[in-house]
Amino acid sequence: MRKTQTIIMVIVIATVISGCREIPVTADVDGMRASTSPTIAMRATTAVSSQAADFLFELTPAPNFDRVWVPYFNRGNSIWILDEGQPYAYELPFHVGDFYDYNPVNHCLLLARKFPDHGDPASGKIAVSDLTMANLVDGDVETLISDDVRAALWFPDGETFAYILATDQTFELHRRSFDGVDQILVKDVAFKWSIAPSGQAVAFTRESGYGLVATPGLYVIDLETGEERMLSDVDVQGWGSINDQPFWSPDSEEMIFSHWAGPDEPRLILARADGTMSYDIELSPEIENEWWATVRTPNIIWHPDGEHLVVASEIAYEFDGPDALVFYRLDRDRRMLVEGKYFAQITDFEDLIGWAKPGISVWVFFHSKGIVEVFLP
Repeated sequence: MRKTQTIIMVIVIATVISGCREIPVTADVDGMRASTSPTIAMRATTAVSSQAADFLFELTPAPNFDRVWVPYFNRGNSIWILDEGQPYAYELPFHVGDFYDYNPVNHCLLLARKFPDHGDPASGKIAVSDLTMANLVDGDVETLISDDVRAALWFPDGETFAYILATDQTFELHRRSFDGVDQILVKDVAFKWSIAPSGQAVAFTRESGYGLVATPGLYVIDLETGEERMLSDVDVQGWGSINDQPFWSPDSEEMIFSHWAGPDEPRLILARADGTMSYDIELSPEIENEWWATVRTPNIIWHPDGEHLVVASEIAYEFDGPDALVFYRLDRDRRMLVEGKYFAQITDFEDLIGWAKPGISVWVFFHSKGIVEVFLP
């Protein structure tokens, strides 16, 4: 399992996206943190003409664009095609410095052409690079932002994406649409974040150690009401891995956040997105002495039933494990993980990707073996 400590992300965007759909360029919208505002209004400013693509390419033979997956840690120019029973790497015909995200609805990649090898404009501590978009079907590649970018995420519908902008003073979480409309969702954000499956909320952290004035904790911004809510006082202080995130439940009503790295005791937190409930999850006495049982769980997949979890447990706190895949039931009444079932040792582990067959098997990414389908107990 990756034991990467203090890995930090930042993002920027604000130009044109003709690779997936032609839109105008707009300047950033004047917006502040929406703590109590009734609605987040997206506004466009003066538009300018669209730019042409940097270059064109063609994927031959064409892969299954609905089954593309991109790794957090890039080892070249390859994406992965999660074909049933036989995942394989597919090399792109252009250089990739780092992958950000892919959306199967619009078949567009967000990536960096240059490897993020220098710091942000404020502190110089956050690795940043460009933001480029590539349409795998149409073959358009276009650089949207030349620098100061570290990550971006698509909203599920493929119509908008979120990004974190590094400014001279702080870090801002933005949303941008294909209509060229840009908005600031919140300011003073850190770099562990995720978008709800519903697309109606974004969860994020604020952390000490980045010079931010905001109170550390786990937060959510409700995109329908504009309300920002603090869900937990957890402060991960910059510890963790680049793919750490709040893990949303399938119905977007809850999330689990794992504070698994660093010198503090690990915490596994369950919170309702509406802010009405938050507590630490413990291990039940029946399983707490098992070698594979721990709340130090950086990788989590919610079961479709919303009652069970597949977790990659951080057992050996050194690089490359051994660690374990465990299947738990979430007992909300007892605030515990119960009925744990160990089903795979994952030495040489890279990432727990997601469901291969929902509720039946998961895709697991290994350093040496690539992507393997592992069946639940």
